[in-house]
Amino acid sequence: MIHAQEVKPLPFKTLELWEGPPLYPLEDLPEDDGTRQMSLMEYMDAVRKQRGLHMPKHSDHILKKVVFNEIEKIPGMWSTKATTNQPKFYQCVGIGVYKRTGKILPRKSEISLKKNYLIPAKYLATIFKFGKDAIRNRLRNAILHKRLSPVEVEEHMWRWDFYGYIRYYRTPLKPWEQFVRKQANALEQKIYHDVEDSAIEDGEMMGVEEEFAEEDDYQDEKSMGGLDDVKVEEPTNGFMEQYSPPQYYAQPLYSAQHPEKLHQNHQYSPPNVPQQGIQMSQMYPPRMREVPSLPTSNSSAFEEKPGSSSSFAIDFEREMNQITYHATRIAREQPHRVKMIRKVLFDSVFAFDEKEYNSAGEVYRDLADRNPVRKLN
Repeated sequence: MIHAQEVKPLPFKTLELWEGPPLYPLEDLPEDDGTRQMSLMEYMDAVRKQRGLHMPKHSDHILKKVVFNEIEKIPGMWSTKATTNQPKFYQCVGIGVYKRTGKILPRKSEISLKKNYLIPAKYLATIFKFGKDAIRNRLRNAILHKRLSPVEVEEHMWRWDFYGYIRYYRTPLKPWEQFVRKQANALEQKIYHDVEDSAIEDGEMMGVEEEFAEEDDYQDEKSMGGLDDVKVEEPTNGFMEQYSPPQYYAQPLYSAQHPEKLHQNHQYSPPNVPQQGIQMSQMYPPRMREVPSLPTSNSSAFEEKPGSSSSFAIDFEREMNQITYHATRIAREQPHRVKMIRKVLFDSVFAFDEKEYNSAGEVYRDLADRNPVRKLN
């Protein structure tokens, strides 16, 4: 006698807020009606011969949404940092977009002018990067600036016209979002109570897509600019596809609530190790050495071997404490420049969320490109 096998119910999974039903009706997008057919070979041939390619304009909102929708169908494209299969994924997206819109969008078109000199015309990859950057910037604005709760953040995000079509990207951003919220809590307790005018105006911590934009209109048109003038590279290992904070971010390097964690013997070298090499007097000019003594602790939590990751973290923590002290001091001396100081600090730090730099010069050039010369309050 054969007994029916008992089927165990799947464990209940709590949906994230962004995985729930849409808060607003989504716009109907064109679907594949079967009238357009294109094989992978035909697509690659069209791209290679630059035949019948469509260059998106900033007003192609429907096209952008279709691209986001096609990318959602390939989780391996947006849920992992691996870039090995990205070319193949973009080809699948390009074919899907053509079947739905009749427009051929290559992942990347390059025109060779001379040896080793290429001008990339950004299409599918740029649209995807636009969406990823914009969703990150909006989240950062809602959490750091507006101090919104998770429910309020979700409501705020839905006021962005593209959100319903790329909200799936919130999933790989979850660790980054938790880190930003933790930093917002620390900043609220430490910095914003120490300086005047704690309100950060719209656009002060925005990235490429949201710089000096209106609160709920993030000027994606300007950022796309016909996709000719956007200084964006292809997603490669040099760009972080999804940001995942290092493990040591689980405990912020500098905690406003627990400054006593700094060891009394620490002076830019591991605890209980003879002072060698560059000292603070050599590293900083006289004015930067005017720092009051920090609270001490007999805790042995940081008693690590020289050269260990914990020792490095302590070095970095002490240096960040120096920066915090002097940033607050300068803000008190020059209250009319508080907003500018805050913007420069935040822009510099959060730039590393979006790109891996190889030199300080690259950071400065990138920030200069993002910030046209204009007077800040």
